[in-house]
Amino acid sequence: MLMKFSSILFIYVILPLIVAIYYIIPKKHKEKALFGISLFFIFTFGFSILTTVCIFVLPNYLLCRLIGRAVKKKWLCMSLFVFDFALNVAYGIFCKHFIMNDIVFFEDFSGQLTFIGTVFLVMSAIGIADEVRQGEVAEKNFIKFGLYIVYFPKFIAGPYISYKSFSENLSEAEKGLEVLGNGASAFVKGLAKKVIIADSIFQLWHSVNMLDISSISVLTAWLGILAFGLSFYFTLSGITDMARGISLIFGINLPKSFRYPIFSTSMTEFCDHWHMSLTQWLKMYIYRPTEKFSYNRIINAVKLILMWCCVGIMYEYTLNKLIWGLIIALSLIVEKILSKRYFGKMSSFLYAFLATNIGWIFFMEDNPINSLKFLKAVTGGTGNIADITGVYFLRSYALILLIGIYFSTDLFKNLIERSRGRKHIETAVSIMSPFVLTALLAVSTVLITYN
Repeated sequence: MLMKFSSILFIYVILPLIVAIYYIIPKKHKEKALFGISLFFIFTFGFSILTTVCIFVLPNYLLCRLIGRAVKKKWLCMSLFVFDFALNVAYGIFCKHFIMNDIVFFEDFSGQLTFIGTVFLVMSAIGIADEVRQGEVAEKNFIKFGLYIVYFPKFIAGPYISYKSFSENLSEAEKGLEVLGNGASAFVKGLAKKVIIADSIFQLWHSVNMLDISSISVLTAWLGILAFGLSFYFTLSGITDMARGISLIFGINLPKSFRYPIFSTSMTEFCDHWHMSLTQWLKMYIYRPTEKFSYNRIINAVKLILMWCCVGIMYEYTLNKLIWGLIIALSLIVEKILSKRYFGKMSSFLYAFLATNIGWIFFMEDNPINSLKFLKAVTGGTGNIADITGVYFLRSYALILLIGIYFSTDLFKNLIERSRGRKHIETAVSIMSPFVLTALLAVSTVLITYN
């Protein structure tokens, strides 16, 4: 039984039961309860996964204790941290290749993604070891340590949160109707992103992907790229929003992972707004150790390439994901070199749009050859600008594509923010919000049941 946030069983049985247990249990046992709940959640993915995760937690706890004792001995402390870093990276590679490749957490991207959750386990373990090395934390409680590593809302796709922030949130966790309401609202919004928008648009990408690449039209190819980019974004964004919502119910505030990156006005904006907790973690461990060389443009370019290639292979260990990261990095480097002289607002937007979509072509295909074939179709290399198939797809999916495009931007958010201070509008929004959320939950439930 693979437990997904967007399953009927989880939404209507498991989640209410978990929340009831958490709110009923005495405060002094809440951490133990959350730890047990998280282990149960992992168990639903299989006993072998639970065993592997438990084996992962214990040596990390012991290593952190050793690092904590060696804080004043810098050489020994750093040696232990390097060993911890290498051990965790090796664990991540091992899990990706030998244990978790058959488990698809993003069921709509079965050919595109494997277990990204492994990445966040490894990031959490390395992160807390580094915090201990720097003397920021010194956690001796195994339950609290283990809970941070396996905390189930962030188990599937993050987001990453530092141990210090997590611990502070945990100790100051609030509860009550307002907290429940905020968490439920965030969860339903994430669910709607995943089920209503992402899954619906994915059907278009799936249909395009079933066609012969060598004969598709320019229209069909562009619809395919647009569908993939939007569905991938709303899948990841939806799942992390659901995770944030669940965590908010427990009074623990997880950071946002995405800030409207799809139609960014520049590559810099895209890179700053895409999977932020993941990229910020990589910046910490790729940029920070080489800060003294920051004046050197070549070294900075190499760091950018290394970081974004790491982002790519963290999604899946394939050549295409590596190429995707390389495209993003090189596009960013070119923009940094040319932006002051050659890029205005519109040209910067068009450049970012083309660069990110070329990147999606490599991200969405299984190998570079198919990616180049798709790129040929996009640029009119098949000699077919538009055909009946493309027109049919456009007519069939125009509405959901427009909805996806609109909500992938900050237009709606800005509209709500501009209404603040206008009492009659704020009153209308506060009255309508529960009905809108109920409608989103109902529609999502119907679609999940239908699928």
